[in-house]
Amino acid sequence: MPFINGEYFNSTFNIITETENGTSFILTISEKQYLITAKHLFKGVANGEYKTFSIYINDILTPLSGKVYICPNVNVDIAVVPLEEHIIAKYEFSITGGNYSIGEDVFFFGYPYYLSQTLTNVKFKMPLVKTAIVSGVNYQDDCVQIYLDGHNNPGFSGGPVGYFNEREQRLHILSVISGYITQNNNIITSAGVIITPENSGIIISYSIKHVNDILHLNKI
Repeated sequence: MPFINGEYFNSTFNIITETENGTSFILTISEKQYLITAKHLFKGVANGEYKTFSIYINDILTPLSGKVYICPNVNVDIAVVPLEEHIIAKYEFSITGGNYSIGEDVFFFGYPYYLSQTLTNVKFKMPLVKTAIVSGVNYQDDCVQIYLDGHNNPGFSGGPVGYFNEREQRLHILSVISGYITQNNNIITSAGVIITPENSGIIISYSIKHVNDILHLNKI
């Protein structure tokens, strides 16, 4: 089973943009904090465009704003927002995007359907967690998609995919949840064939290495 640490819970936030509801997480890099999420939550955003949004901090919907930075490759569904001040404690995650294997057990966090969890000793809402395995990797035009075998739901978009490296004894963030592939099922009825879409169980995520690319290219 994957090793799940409270640092993942404390770093993951429900985000509400102008048009979407999803998940985000905060990374501390070189003493600066950045909010990471899925680009599609900021519909039609351009690189460096100023946006307003809100996240729940200690159960309070808190308005934030900042410039949204994205990857030059339009296929990469990741957005990075530099934060003006620290929102959480500094946690040590590896974001190299390496040291994992096909078939690796991973877990991902988020707020599907606006759901969250509360614990008796915690006074704020926390994300739900689900598990998956790394099913495959697709390298194409400087875009690294990581496919997971699991069950994603609307609202997990932008959430972190993590794992614990036993050899290094270190927490890693592998990728950012984007969505899932649907499949069509043919249901034969007396009125004819009805085609219904269904979650295929193949989750699409994008390598955390793209966060490093965005930081480097935009010098933020």
